[in-house]
Amino acid sequence: MKVNGNPEGISELVKALLAVQNEVKNPIATSENPYFKSKYAPLDQIVDLLRPLLTKNGLVMAQEVLSNSSQEVSIVTYLFHTNGCWLEFGPVTANPQRVRVQVGVDEERRPIYETTEEVSVQTIGSTISYLRRYALLSLFNMAATSEDDDAESTMPEHQTGSNALLTANPKRISFVLTLAKEVGLSEEQVKTIVEKKYNVPLEKLNNGQVDALINFFRSKKQDRSS
Repeated sequence: MKVNGNPEGISELVKALLAVQNEVKNPIATSENPYFKSKYAPLDQIVDLLRPLLTKNGLVMAQEVLSNSSQEVSIVTYLFHTNGCWLEFGPVTANPQRVRVQVGVDEERRPIYETTEEVSVQTIGSTISYLRRYALLSLFNMAATSEDDDAESTMPEHQTGSNALLTANPKRISFVLTLAKEVGLSEEQVKTIVEKKYNVPLEKLNNGQVDALINFFRSKKQDRSS
């Protein structure tokens, strides 16, 4: 990340970015990814959430598409302040050549995939959208959320004060295990991670620790689904 301008102007730019991050809401994962049978937040929804807040705080956002001889596609995101200072985020790069295609099923009826070298306009366009989405989510500290996450209906995701230190209820811990399973981790692996990181057994996690794990596994799940 690079920031350009005089110190006073850069300070105004950072304050404006902070104001956007404090006010912007997380997008809802509403679009289907057929390969992983999961959902992600579409680009238009992310942009619609950001645009009025950027305007309100004197910011203009632009994303540049770049490519190289290796057929990689990159996105550089620019954030301009009305005072003339600007921030450069990226590049974020991916290779649109590699397309995962189902070619059959195994004896247990599980899909078999192969990676091809096919390149198409649609593949390039999807790669650009993918990179734009994740650049914006990263820059503005956003995370896509589900409309029907069970744990969200039992307790607020972000705990404050003494609530964060209270032992989480079993339903929330079960939700952590569900998310972990979706990114390929077993219950025993999660227990090992928890004991190593927090020095407590899984069932003794507090709400703050559960919030951190939920955000972590959601991020991993989103990475796998796009």
